[in-house]
Amino acid sequence: MTRRLRPDEQAAWEAMAAQLGKTDKPSRKPRELKPDEAALWEQVASKVRPLGNRPTAPALPRIKPPEAPRAEAALPNIARHLSGLSVEDATLDAVWDRKIRTGEVLPDLVIDLHGYTQDAAYRLLEKRIRQAFERRARVVLIVTGKGKSTTPWPETPRGILKEALPRWLDEPGLRPFIAALRPAHQRHGGLGAFYAILRRTRGE
Repeated sequence: MTRRLRPDEQAAWEAMAAQLGKTDKPSRKPRELKPDEAALWEQVASKVRPLGNRPTAPALPRIKPPEAPRAEAALPNIARHLSGLSVEDATLDAVWDRKIRTGEVLPDLVIDLHGYTQDAAYRLLEKRIRQAFERRARVVLIVTGKGKSTTPWPETPRGILKEALPRWLDEPGLRPFIAALRPAHQRHGGLGAFYAILRRTRGE
């Protein structure tokens, strides 16, 4: 008993027949299979694997995402009563005051602003203070130079950078990093330099 081929079976049979040399010109109207052709088709169809049994493609290797650029040091939290207090008026404990007075303080970093214009000096100061805080430095020696006296009294020499430094450190962009500002000991520059004591992050 013969049955009529479905369109997909007809196409598969014609492709197989072409490979076996039986290249009968396909007709537009599907024809019925002969018994021997039907038996051959059933044998071929039994060996065809369904698409669901195909081996899955290997997983693509994971690509490590590029590292994000290193962020600048974030501003530390600062109490409201400290935000309005000048770095020159901020207090330190007795141990710090003694070390500063006797020259026992050892700077972790030196920022030399001597010879810079005001704009260049401020940019350098801001960059280096942020770097020092990120590296957990505690004492930064800032060299401004003694400058020329603007008053008739030689004991109060003042230069442009020396006058500007406390004001710069009191600005919102730098004040949260600074615990206090003190004149440097003579061994570290005396009247031409300052110690900037950096704040500690909580838990340190």
